[in-house]
Amino acid sequence: MKVLKEVEIGGKLFSLETGRFAKQADGAVMARYGDTMVLATVVANDEPTPGLDYFPLQVEYREKAASAGKIPGGFLKREARPSEKEILSARVIDRPIRPMFPEWYQCETQIIVTVYSSDQEHDGDVLGAGEGWAKSILYNSRANDEFSAFFQRTDSFALGVCNGCQMMSNLHSIIPGSEQWSHFVRNKSEQFEARFAMVEVLESPSLFFNGMAGSRMPIAVAHGEGFAEFSDGNAVNSVLDNKLVTMRYISNASPSNGKSTATEVYPFNPNGSPQGITGLTTHDGRFSIMMPHPERVFRAVQHSWRPDDWAEDGPWMRMFRNARKYIA
Repeated sequence: MKVLKEVEIGGKLFSLETGRFAKQADGAVMARYGDTMVLATVVANDEPTPGLDYFPLQVEYREKAASAGKIPGGFLKREARPSEKEILSARVIDRPIRPMFPEWYQCETQIIVTVYSSDQEHDGDVLGAGEGWAKSILYNSRANDEFSAFFQRTDSFALGVCNGCQMMSNLHSIIPGSEQWSHFVRNKSEQFEARFAMVEVLESPSLFFNGMAGSRMPIAVAHGEGFAEFSDGNAVNSVLDNKLVTMRYISNASPSNGKSTATEVYPFNPNGSPQGITGLTTHDGRFSIMMPHPERVFRAVQHSWRPDDWAEDGPWMRMFRNARKYIA
């Protein structure tokens, strides 16, 4: 039996359809948003596999170039091996759903998620990720009320990192003082970027970066949708003038005058954001978002090189100590 559910989200139609595709699978759903279409299928054995003490779940995410109307160039044209992005997307799907199965369930189960069509505006793995979470909050009245109440409190604060950054940027309509925040979209490099990058902490009201302005430090980067998209150049200048930018990418080279400058040059700026912008905050500094990962480099041993006088903590630990100090 064909079942189709549709809802308008962000001015565009989001739909889930089952009963029409992959009828030999135990279950299949086609998700569509804009012109991006993703088919998720699941097949499972009827009987558990004897002798297993774990849940044999296999998840694959495939995103072929043909979904965007492209033909791979270069030596490898068959796209046989999953890319790094496909592997990571599969893990993002696997981790949240694995605990949903009962402990006694040990039937071999395979989930295949295939991007059939990509409009290159709405990423297939994010019918997903941060933007999907935000829409789930905004268009669910109970969740919207709960999150709105949290953000309206005068004693609350929050930090959004990577997918959390995407989510909170899409919640700007219910976060006081975030009206000028950017939207985060596909990297200009058109690929997932994972590396260390050099950033500079700017003066801002953010409680997390209190006393850190002027710091220039390496930080872990791992994202595919980190380009800060503003309405126009005036919007970029506005967030800078209002000191709402907490962090920007800079070149690794030491400036001759001692003053660092923002960079939009790849790979120093892994996503190509204007003016190197990669972190924002609200006017009162209680809510901040950033694409890089400070939680991955807060220990000294997580740096490939460090000064001899560093002890256990790396410099990014100060962000979390600032949060602790705020509530003390």
